Amino acid sequence: MAAEANAQEAATNAEPDDTVFYLVPESAKAIQAVDRHRNTSIPVVTINGQPALRIALGCSRTEFNLVRLGTNNTDDIVLVGTKKESRCYFCFHRVTGDLMLYDVSPTSNTVLISEDLDGEQPMHTAIMGAGQSQCAVVLRPYAGSNASRVYLLTIGKAHFKLFPEDRLGHIPLSAKSKYFSTDNRQYSRAEPAAKGVHHRVV
Repeated sequence: MAAEANAQEAATNAEPDDTVFYLVPESAKAIQAVDRHRNTSIPVVTINGQPALRIALGCSRTEFNLVRLGTNNTDDIVLVGTKKESRCYFCFHRVTGDLMLYDVSPTSNTVLISEDLDGEQPMHTAIMGAGQSQCAVVLRPYAGSNASRVYLLTIGKAHFKLFPEDRLGHIPLSAKSKYFSTDNRQYSRAEPAAKGVHHRVV
């Protein structure tokens, strides 16, 4: 009976196959966004004891987007109480399958920072800074390490931590096709490395 109960618990806690990443709120504006989306198409789960949004295939109301965040009520994750218009969205690159982040706000105020551990101290590296409009978000762990990547995502005054889903390559390219980017520009990819981040144009 104990083994059966443990198996049932493991099945309950198993990661859904369509999960791409999680957003954990790190500021008051981000917490408001998570609270606003309880019982909607974007489920709220618990990560490290904190509420988090589980971003998965099919959670967006917008065609070709994996998920859209912004100050408009039509966005999938609405950032309330922000005066400046802000908007960004995630999708996949149609050739490489990389997760892509695009900033489409007038002020280009979306920032993505990689939070890497160098020994005991976190090392922050800008992947997309204010004024930039696109970047690839590498989900797989660093080479030679089983440690998951962690990103800091800022949209205006809303700050989130982005945690990739732990399994590597669990979503095939064919399943990503509904969320392909229509933008075919070259982009910079932060390649996995033991320490630091190396950029390569794709």
